[in-house]
Amino acid sequence: MAVNLPLNSGNHVLGNVTFALTILALVLIATRVFTECRFWLQSRGSGSRFQGREPLTLPYIFPWIGNAFRMFGPHALYYYAQNMSPEGRPVIMRIGPVSIYMIFGIRNMNTFFKAKKLFKKDNLTFDKSGLGLKPRTDVPQEKRLWKNTHDIGVTLLGHDKAINALTSEFIEKFTRELDGIVIDPNTAVPLHDFFKEFMFTASSEALLNWDEFYGSKYTRVTVKTLADGGISRDGQAATMLPVIWAFRVYFSVCATEFSVQQSPTTLESSASMSPSYSPTALSSHPCTSNVSEHAAPPHIPKLLDDFDFDGYVLKKGGQIMCSSWPPNFDAIWDVPSHPATPFWPERHIEMPKMKPSNPDDKSQYETAMKQENFFPYGGGGMICTGRFFAKQEIMAAVAIFLLKLDIEPQGWATHKGKKSGQAARPDEGYVGAGILPRDRDMPVKLKRRN
Repeated sequence: MAVNLPLNSGNHVLGNVTFALTILALVLIATRVFTECRFWLQSRGSGSRFQGREPLTLPYIFPWIGNAFRMFGPHALYYYAQNMSPEGRPVIMRIGPVSIYMIFGIRNMNTFFKAKKLFKKDNLTFDKSGLGLKPRTDVPQEKRLWKNTHDIGVTLLGHDKAINALTSEFIEKFTRELDGIVIDPNTAVPLHDFFKEFMFTASSEALLNWDEFYGSKYTRVTVKTLADGGISRDGQAATMLPVIWAFRVYFSVCATEFSVQQSPTTLESSASMSPSYSPTALSSHPCTSNVSEHAAPPHIPKLLDDFDFDGYVLKKGGQIMCSSWPPNFDAIWDVPSHPATPFWPERHIEMPKMKPSNPDDKSQYETAMKQENFFPYGGGGMICTGRFFAKQEIMAAVAIFLLKLDIEPQGWATHKGKKSGQAARPDEGYVGAGILPRDRDMPVKLKRRN
């Protein structure tokens, strides 16, 4: 039996929906207008600098949510905030109830790196002592696991003897991997997957060796330190997982693809090298030296105390976000006809040839390569302790690969194997993960060199 609803009941529901949407629209518009006006007023004149105030707050449209939706495009978010910031000053980004201080510029980045004692990042529940020589809390020395494991990395991953030993081990194992594969010259191999598999195997065996008694000294000392600090076997394994991930060499794969896939000049120069060169000698060649560029992930630590920074006060408990990605594209890296933004492997070959007009002045390259201007691996207490081994590994892998194999590129393809007419670009879905792998691969045909 059909039931006839009164016509006015439908109109009542529609009216309620319209009323609710109108209220929502008014709230969103009011939020946007209010936050825009606040930002405009704060940015007038000195922008409240040196008045004991916090930085300017970026405008947003969603109350209680803030700029959260912009986090879906982290690079776009960072450049948006940088463009909004008056003269590159710090700004505040609201993510729900959390205030994140975003900082920009080479000078501010260096200030951030030097102020490591003010920051807390990824501390264990029972270890709030920090990385400084003097612990911030009353924790026994053997329980200062963050500082102890950090110091192990500095000692055993940062000195020539240890690095040379690890690199020699990697070269031996990577060479063994390449010598053992069966190559079909008629079959295209995805280059990304090729390096990911064989470099991961070689670097993991060189660093970890999967054996607590016969692994590298770094592994043995780290595991012992964790055990002495009361960490269980499961906890030790979990602590070593980031090390395994880090040396899974996504950045090695990206760097190798940059050099081999996108630069015919680099490829031709490398291919013309004599196969009798040793990997150690070849790794120092300018063509392979260019593959070691890397950008540290955005740092988002918490402040332990109020911090005077660039004329503002950053409040205790707030979080700081900065990235070494934009400074690596500063105009100081520009070369005629080759601005800093597009990748150009010959940059580190051609820039040293550019002489200053005054012979007593530093060249543009010398200035760019100064420690305070060039920090692809971070800085201060947050610098990548494995950077020396990583760089040697990248160069050795490319050197061995080019010595042993000729490659014939077959165009671009997605990671699922579908042909693509677009060149690979960084996959921004991995922003914040340390390294951006390419968003597509290049199948190549391989042939052993005589």
